[in-house]
Amino acid sequence: MKLQLTLRRTGPANLLPLNYQYPLSAWIYRTLEQADAQYSDFLHNRGYTTQRKSFKLFTFSGLEVADFQVRGDRMEVRSHTITLRVHFYLDQPAQTFVMGLFQARECRLWDQHSEARFVVAQVEALPSPPLAGTVHLHTLSPLVVARRNPRGHDDYLPPDDPDFAPLLRQNLLDKYEATGQLLRPEWANERLEVQPLPKPVPKSRLVTIKAGQPEETRIRGYLFDLVLTAPEPLLELAVLAGLGRYNAEGFGCCEPRPSGGSG
Repeated sequence: MKLQLTLRRTGPANLLPLNYQYPLSAWIYRTLEQADAQYSDFLHNRGYTTQRKSFKLFTFSGLEVADFQVRGDRMEVRSHTITLRVHFYLDQPAQTFVMGLFQARECRLWDQHSEARFVVAQVEALPSPPLAGTVHLHTLSPLVVARRNPRGHDDYLPPDDPDFAPLLRQNLLDKYEATGQLLRPEWANERLEVQPLPKPVPKSRLVTIKAGQPEETRIRGYLFDLVLTAPEPLLELAVLAGLGRYNAEGFGCCEPRPSGGSG
């Protein structure tokens, strides 16, 4: 399920931290928790799990703000409304339920230094046409792929790194395993390929999570286009759950582009 939320600014407070991904992710969790504490607790503390990894299977885009001004590490929101995309990998019966959670919901995005207040003015379910074969994907938030270095830390990889595509491919397979579904034997004969595209030129984004707190983390991702060849269930998972790492923190949200589209 793909939702587009229109947030209407309320009150005089209109300063957002540029690193708004963490408070935005926290707001999504709170929204889920207020309606269904058990589901929120499942996502936050366990998620969908394999023997090696756990996944939340939702993601969201960057905020689309038509009129703003950067003030230091803040964004002054001048637009009356802003938009946000949220993608969930859900069973059909849960989709209407989750869509209703966001209706008229208040949204407060803040840190120690500023805040901005909004209310969800509109929730729109976006179409999810069937995907098959080879799909051109456009990232709506930075996509993160990392490789563990000998010091035990993550090196965040650009799309042209030789390990980028294989690690992204494995991450998608791990997500599918975490849903409890088995990889179909016939898929062994089908291609699963990741091809980052050189145009538009990939843009690096360094995002700080929990800025100013002891748990502060800096994550580097990239905004770019790619071509993904995979069986339909894996393509659907990529679009609805996100590609790469840290999807529930606002990374790896992507959208199919029409064939031949450039913008």
